[in-house]
Amino acid sequence: MADRNRAWVLGAALLSVLTGCGGSGGPHEPHPSTAHRATPLARLEPIPLGGASPPEDAGRLTFLAELSFPHGRLVAYVAEDACGLLTDPGDRTEGGIRLESGFPGEGQGSDRYPGGPYGTVSGADGAGRWASLSCSRNAMVIDYVSGDPGAPGRTRGHATLTEVADNPATTRIVVGDTGIRERISRRAAAAAHRT
Repeated sequence: MADRNRAWVLGAALLSVLTGCGGSGGPHEPHPSTAHRATPLARLEPIPLGGASPPEDAGRLTFLAELSFPHGRLVAYVAEDACGLLTDPGDRTEGGIRLESGFPGEGQGSDRYPGGPYGTVSGADGAGRWASLSCSRNAMVIDYVSGDPGAPGRTRGHATLTEVADNPATTRIVVGDTGIRERISRRAAAAAHRT
């Protein structure tokens, strides 16, 4: 009888492992104790801005990433209770884009990406440039249409770039620590593959 009970217990344990019912987030999610805990944006090492002068309120901003495009740049930053982006159109006479989103409170925002919840804003400058910003305490996800063909030239800071569309040329910029950037990029790639 004991051998028969042992066989049932081993069979149940094997079935539990194979179906992912072992108390974790599922068969493809890391166990909670080994899951990556993202470094909050406010704790990442700031970068100095290159080139053009900083915005007037630069004293309250911590710059985390800077991307150079053929005709301008995009800068991602974090403030005390928000994150944001600004674009500088370089020598063009049109103004740039400035977006800022506060960190969502408990039960607010979206969990579209890991490291959330995220607040989302978007905007354009009227000269063919457009951006959307999804902001959390742990990461930023920016989709940006610069009006220039191709990827940005130089990238500095805590950012990973992916080209997500050709017409118009759209760059996805993920800002955060290395681990959260990898998790967000994997989730976005999986979602794109499903569609």
